Amino acid sequence: MKFILHIFLTLILLPPALLSAVNAHLSPAQRGSYAPGSADVTPAPDSTATGTLPPDTVPPDTVAYGPGGVPVHAEWPYTMASRTIPLMYINTVDMAPILDKVNYVEAGCFIEVPDSTDRWQPLGDADNPVELQIRGRGNHTWYNLPKKSYKLKFSKKASLLGMPAHKHYVLICYDPFYTSMWLAPLVGMQVSRLVQPDWVPHMEPVEVVLNGEYRGLYLLVESIKTGPDRLDITVQEEGSDDPETVSSGWLVELDNQDDEFQIRIPGHNTRGVLRVTYKEPEALSDMQLQWLTEEFTHLNDLIENPLNHPLERWTDHFDVSSIARYMVVRELLHDLDGYSGSQYFHRDLNSDKWVAGPMWDMEFWPDPKPAWIAEYSRWSLLNWIPYMMKSAMLNDCFRQEWNKFYHGSFAGIFDFIDDIEATYQAADLANTARWPEEYYSLDEKLAQVRYNLRYNAAWIDARQVWDYQVSVGVTQPPATPAGTIHGNWPRLACTAPPGGAILEFISPDGRRLLSQDIPQGHHTLDFSSWAADERYPMLILRLSAVNPTHGMNTSVMKCVIK
Repeated sequence: MKFILHIFLTLILLPPALLSAVNAHLSPAQRGSYAPGSADVTPAPDSTATGTLPPDTVPPDTVAYGPGGVPVHAEWPYTMASRTIPLMYINTVDMAPILDKVNYVEAGCFIEVPDSTDRWQPLGDADNPVELQIRGRGNHTWYNLPKKSYKLKFSKKASLLGMPAHKHYVLICYDPFYTSMWLAPLVGMQVSRLVQPDWVPHMEPVEVVLNGEYRGLYLLVESIKTGPDRLDITVQEEGSDDPETVSSGWLVELDNQDDEFQIRIPGHNTRGVLRVTYKEPEALSDMQLQWLTEEFTHLNDLIENPLNHPLERWTDHFDVSSIARYMVVRELLHDLDGYSGSQYFHRDLNSDKWVAGPMWDMEFWPDPKPAWIAEYSRWSLLNWIPYMMKSAMLNDCFRQEWNKFYHGSFAGIFDFIDDIEATYQAADLANTARWPEEYYSLDEKLAQVRYNLRYNAAWIDARQVWDYQVSVGVTQPPATPAGTIHGNWPRLACTAPPGGAILEFISPDGRRLLSQDIPQGHHTLDFSSWAADERYPMLILRLSAVNPTHGMNTSVMKCVIK
């Protein structure tokens, strides 16, 4: 039935005589191409021409020009748009193609909005487009999908659809394999606003016409930039050699893709590296590059190997509550990508703490939540979060932030979803006619989103403590051949079996506070300089063999911390 409906809509939206009818009533001056700085269209050379095209781009017989010089694509004309939400026209100079993610193409744009609402404000018009540059962006969408995402850079600050004026925006599309993909970031960003007080990028669904071709539904989003109307922090100057400021004023991203502006640190995940992309400042001096490399090398070791640093905790360097809020959003959406890439941290000038955020690039896992993301067996590319989850402080902060959100503003997200349902039905249907693979109706998508949000929230609320909590019923069983640990605090001796073992520090209430990999062999451990935590005067130490062929045997002892 859906297939028949799609064909029916396509036949209605693509009348065979469209192009000939358009061309019949246009003067030669109305068929041309837009050039920045000119309010008029460039005249075509004769009454049958369709504009000047560069080689290897859109064939001349696929594009005509409508009123005001607006291109009309033969197969996917702008008339396919629903016009029930903002409609963004982008025309590149001479119909130049957008070939890559590096080189910007000169263009002009204008935004039409429905006459029936004052919810949005238009931008320019066909005769007075706004100048900008456009290039590709994204990874999977750019390289693998016919529908592309784009980076927009305006020549002057522009306020788009009520967003604070700025030069930098993005147009984002998503893989149609996930039936609710364009809804995930829209809903996820709204969840973020309900969870945290910090800046969250604004986004608006828009329909896009690029060089006369209807490209369907996109999300127009504020780029992550620092400043009063975006992430309101102060960053240090690019290329600075000032030792007083080098340790603060940063915006970075833990990434899962290579980038030109990036440091790479040998890491624990299956990719074997922690990628830290420095966003601001971007052009670094040797001093800045050295400091950032040393900082994240140290943080990485502090997080992964806490027993190497008895007098220091990773929580000393981070705003732990901001990480907890970040986790609330990602876990609620069960967003697997959220712990492996697009994970931003910032540090304001003259601050000594890294803060998680802003939120970016959110996705919905299409099925109900099966586990904490860090425990999901198919996902082995995670960065820091699984290690951080061993911290009792982070667990406490997560429970506080979760309860504040779930028993406070959580219900408000469904009002937001109701507004989506009332506003974007026709636009979603037009998008489906353009991209038939996005075949689920908006009602079906929203039903899935509502169900998953409620299910995932109930799943989290019933737990609130990670499954890193362990049983402490046995205090000191006999040592086994697989591994032993004995002695008196602060000097202990342990033996790890072939394949190594994991030494865990467990609080009396069953929380795994720290863990450390122990290589095969005999080891003497000296914790004389370890900073005691007055909350835990007694700890349980558990040594577990790693290699299953050695029985996963365990040795446990109780230590009074003096």
